[in-house]
Amino acid sequence: MLAPIQGKISVLIPCFNEAGSIRENLREISAFFAEFSESYEVICVDDGSQDGTLAKLKAVAERDPHIRVLHYRQNEGKGFALRCAFQAADGDYVVFLDADLDLHPRVLGKFFQLMQEQDADVVIGSKRHPESRVSYPLRRRLISKTYHFILWLLFGLPLRDTQVGLKVFRRRVLEEVFYKILCKRFALDVELLANIHRLNYKIIEAPIELEFRRTVRWGRVTYDTLWSTLLDTLAIFYRMHILKYYDLKFLREGSYPTVSVIVPYDRYSPEVEETLRGCLDIQFGSFTVIACGTDPPRLESDRILYVPLDARRASLLEIIEGLPTEALAFVRPGAVPDRFWLEKASRNLGSADIVAVSGPILPQAGDFWSEAVREVLSSLMGCGGFRYRYMQSLHRYVNTITLENLIMKKEDLVSALRRNRLDTGVETWLGHYIQKGRKRVVYDPEVVVHRRFAPLFVPYFSTIFTWGHTRGQYIRLNPASLFRWPETVFVLPALLVLFLAVGLPMALLSPLFAKVFLAAIAVYLVLVALESFSSLRPGMILAIGSGIVSTHIAYGVGCWMALLLNQRSGIKPVAVELKH
Repeated sequence: MLAPIQGKISVLIPCFNEAGSIRENLREISAFFAEFSESYEVICVDDGSQDGTLAKLKAVAERDPHIRVLHYRQNEGKGFALRCAFQAADGDYVVFLDADLDLHPRVLGKFFQLMQEQDADVVIGSKRHPESRVSYPLRRRLISKTYHFILWLLFGLPLRDTQVGLKVFRRRVLEEVFYKILCKRFALDVELLANIHRLNYKIIEAPIELEFRRTVRWGRVTYDTLWSTLLDTLAIFYRMHILKYYDLKFLREGSYPTVSVIVPYDRYSPEVEETLRGCLDIQFGSFTVIACGTDPPRLESDRILYVPLDARRASLLEIIEGLPTEALAFVRPGAVPDRFWLEKASRNLGSADIVAVSGPILPQAGDFWSEAVREVLSSLMGCGGFRYRYMQSLHRYVNTITLENLIMKKEDLVSALRRNRLDTGVETWLGHYIQKGRKRVVYDPEVVVHRRFAPLFVPYFSTIFTWGHTRGQYIRLNPASLFRWPETVFVLPALLVLFLAVGLPMALLSPLFAKVFLAAIAVYLVLVALESFSSLRPGMILAIGSGIVSTHIAYGVGCWMALLLNQRSGIKPVAVELKH
């Protein structure tokens, strides 16, 4: 028997639908570590299981003080579960272990022995180690070898196997890289190891004993799993070698800025209260919620500060100048931020040239028509290159912002507001100000805000019409914006409306132009139809297609009405919302 390990061991176990065996497996795991180490903890994360796994985890944890249980409702993936577990762990060594016990921890004695003898920072199990004893399907062997070859081409990893679920890390190594990791599912191992290798930490492989217990054809590996893992792997390559994401200076916990979360509203409503409650659930060190409205919030909390909107406080600038805070976050009524919204945003503010962070606005669960709106907004035809706002896309730099989901350094926002006091198009000119100063806005796909979208058709079109109207107002005040990228894209729906309004009577007068007109409309409708097949449900296909076309028309009509009639929008941007 190996002498007890000096130092605490944290065992991280992601669990998803393991109700059939998790109770016995956890007892076996805890009994092993009780003999293996003088100090240990087992952190189990229920990854949105639907089969009673959570209840069995809690039952075992009640009888064993070494076992801790974390959980969340929605299935997020193995990688996400391990990241959550690591945030709660405090051991000197961190062990990744699968809940199914296909890989038994009894081989860890060899892992720790190799770590000490070779002064390694990470020891990973490898099915292809000469001393390994494995029994798993031939198909899985072929997949493993093919994937290893891809990793060698992309990252030069000197490892024969990265996907074995048994790994041992020195804690300081994970602290160096884990906070930059983005993968939620099976590619997390690759993202971790590629970054650890990139930082010149020593990784070695150890033999394992693998008994593949599952009788289904691919085990837990499905075609969807293979495809999503490949896409995630390519995304890691993009972030590492093209975006240089892993070279960015990230803030660490303890150095995050103080934040004021601004929630503006005209009158107090259930939507406002829902947003305030969501803000209070945020897990972050130092933040205050600023409720800006004509009447005080009915929700009482030490974190909520009410700022009445009256003649003395007439603008966004006057409200934020006096706030004792380093960063400002914006969220509108009806939206609910993710629990880690501020933490994930703040970590991006470590570089001086990065002044703001934005992220996706994802729909809360809704009915058929709300789902159709989500599909329209996240489609290329529906929202163009800006669809990343409504889906979790790649981490990137962006040149437009939305106050629907924005965290910005206070000093930069104050400077921008002092230079430009336009009431209309605050998001657009603020984006221009940032670009002109050669600053950057980061889009982080994990900086998530959830909200209910207005359903198709009438409520949604009212919102889209307002967006177009606001854009038209801004163009009246700033004609040069028509020639700035990417704002030029915003006027394409207006050009479509102009083409329809002018082209239809011309087509009636000219047979030649009629052919051109019909050909252009046919090409447009074919593109819309192709986009509509993102869903395979006939009803949803029709809803997406008609939604895209109607979106373009509603936006374009709103834009033209603002340009030609010089009317003010019924729903004003935040800089105006904060006025009485």
